[in-house]
Amino acid sequence: MAGSRTNTEVLDQCRQAVAAEAGHLGGAGDAFSAGGCPSSIFGRLGAAATMAGAVDAVERRMRSEFDAAERLLRDVERAIGAVETSVRGVDDESARGLTARGLTATVV
Repeated sequence: MAGSRTNTEVLDQCRQAVAAEAGHLGGAGDAFSAGGCPSSIFGRLGAAATMAGAVDAVERRMRSEFDAAERLLRDVERAIGAVETSVRGVDDESARGLTARGLTATVV
């Protein structure tokens, strides 16, 4: 069963790494403001409102992309967790099948 334990440990490490990266991407997405860019930041330029609108669009898109990446990684995290649970279940069931009675019957 040592090999199985190693497999579940590797799966757990992978799941944790994916969770950490999801958190990083979520944090990066949160850094983009949702409040909007004031046109005054561009001074009195005639195109100040257009420029502010473009900055807003980029920020919304970046936030959306980082959020989407975070959601995908959270899905991967859950999938790895499901595989880990399944492997543990199979290991537990196999261990229950290796009873002293079963071993005696095969030895005799």
